[in-house]
This record gives sequence, C-alpha cells and structure tokens, in this order.
Amino acid sequence: MNVFRGLISIVAVALSAEAGAAVLETVKVPSAAMGREIYVTVMLPDAYGRNPDVRYPVVYMLHGAGDNHTTFADEVGRKGVDEGGFIGVCPDGAGKSWWYDSPVNPKRKFETFVAKELVAWVDSRYRTRANKEGRAITGGSMGGHGACWLGFRHQGTFGAIGNIYGGVDVRRHKNSWKVWGLLDCLGDYEANKDVWTRHMCVTEAAKLRNGDVNLLTVVGTGDFFLEDNRQLHRILTENKVAHLHLEIRGEDDRRSCHTHPFRKKAAAIVFRYFRNYFTTGRAGLE
Repeated sequence: MNVFRGLISIVAVALSAEAGAAVLETVKVPSAAMGREIYVTVMLPDAYGRNPDVRYPVVYMLHGAGDNHTTFADEVGRKGVDEGGFIGVCPDGAGKSWWYDSPVNPKRKFETFVAKELVAWVDSRYRTRANKEGRAITGGSMGGHGACWLGFRHQGTFGAIGNIYGGVDVRRHKNSWKVWGLLDCLGDYEANKDVWTRHMCVTEAAKLRNGDVNLLTVVGTGDFFLEDNRQLHRILTENKVAHLHLEIRGEDDRRSCHTHPFRKKAAAIVFRYFRNYFTTGRAGLE
C-alpha cells in the first residue's frame, strides 16, 4: 500500500495572485481498483496555508457527462471553498462513467475510487476532518446522480448530499442512453433490466429511513430531469425521510435549466447548505 502511494504525482499547482483566493492543485491519484491514475482537481481555501493547525471539511464535487475534473473549479467553486471554509475535491469520471462500479466493464470502478480510494488519499494528504460529519458530496446531472448514488450507499462516509438536477432514474430517457454512455456502463437494457433497476438512485432511495441521509435537491422547472427528481422526492416523502427539495422556476424549454449557468446558481445554494451542516451539525438553508 505504501509503495502504491508513492506513485502519487502532482502535475500542476496553480496559485492565484489574488488576495483571498482559493489555491488549485491538479493531481494524479492512483486507483488500485482500476490499475491506473485518475486526474483530480483539489481546491484549498485561502486560509488553509495560513492556519496550519486547522482541519477542514471536504466537499467532493462530481461532474456531469462529457465534463471533467475542472468543471467545478470555476469562480463559484473557488468562492464556495473560500467562504465555506472547506476543501473541494473534483475527480475525473472518464467522461461518462456515471460514477458506477460498472457491472459490465471491470475497468470502470468509480464508486470504489471516489468513496474509498480517493477519500483515503485526501485524508492522508490534507488536513481534513476525517469523518462523515466533515464530508459532503455534490454534483450536477450525471454528477447529481453520482452524489446520490454514493451518498445513499456510503452513509458512513458522506454526511450530506447536494443533488443538482441529477439523473436519478434514467430509464425513462431511452433515446439518450447511447449518447450519455449508459449502455457502456450498464449493458443492453432489454437483456439487463434487473441490473438497470438496481443501479437507479430511486431504487436506493426506497431503502432509506429517516435520519439516514441529509439531502438537498436543486432542480429547475425547465429541466428534462425534473420528473426524475420529483419521483425521488415522492419516494422519500412517502417513506417519511426528511430532506429538502428545491425547484427553481425556469423557461418552458426542458433544457433551459440544465446548463452550466444554472448549475453555478444551484451550487451556491448547495454550498450554503453544506456550510450550515459543517458549522452546526444540522443540514439546512437557514
């Protein structure tokens, strides 16, 4: 294990010249599960370098289909890290992994990588609050699905979940399965219906009981994943699982709220939710 850790390499460090700006590191983190290194962008709050005795909570940020590890390292992400006083960790999900341990592709073990290998690596390298109370996970679209998938299944690792217009039940989007990479992740639908069902976030949500998770969903009314997230909301409500579901009014166009500008607005809300959780131990937007 120590030998494998020795393969870690920092490939770039970008230090902002602006006062009070987050520090960005792009690193390559080894994955024993996949036998290769994965690019990860780490955002450190400006105070991290000035307060060597302080430990920081960590927010894991998962990108959407076709994006990469730099997606959340934008002005909103950097501001969120600084104002929230947390470390932001943005792994690369190979474009369209859906953050699964793929049942049909053994070379894709992104659930294991993020929830186990990456968390252990981050806790060993940075001054973190290394418990579930010091960790949260979020993402947009495919990443929102990933945040729910990992958060629901690894409750002892992540204390809070921020779902930004997540694809939490993609079975209804047949015409997009191929372009979204889902057939490569889960196999042919007709031949693997049970596999697909088991790998939907709504299926995992039905297993939850009140107090298992702290979840905030942010979705726009002009989003093709709106009904998927309403379904998640209904399941949790019927099972009396406390959570927050926030819908933001958008245009009638089903894509008007599934954009990077909308994600940035939603991320600011999610970061406030996490900040409250890290500060008070209670998840909320008060």
